[in-house]
Amino acid sequence: YIEESKKILPHATVFHQIEGGNHAGFGMYGKQKGELEANISPRDQQDEIIRTMNAWLMKIDFIIMKAVEQTQQLFLYVKIKES
Repeated sequence: YIEESKKILPHATVFHQIEGGNHAGFGMYGKQKGELEANISPRDQQDEIIRTMNAWLMKIDFIIMKAVEQTQQLFLYVKIKES
């Protein structure tokens, strides 16, 4: 399913496969029809999801902070140039 999804998602989409996990462990809503058994506990799967999302959010936060910093520098430059 992941390979098929890549075609319709943005180029910058980040994929992370949880080895031994399954869909039910992602959502914590129990086994789904036709789903394979997980080789890791739902708790371990949730912990990996949290670590992965946290790392991604930290990266996004860093990019946003850099963009704000560059915008502030540009604004300061323009303000000085106008004086």
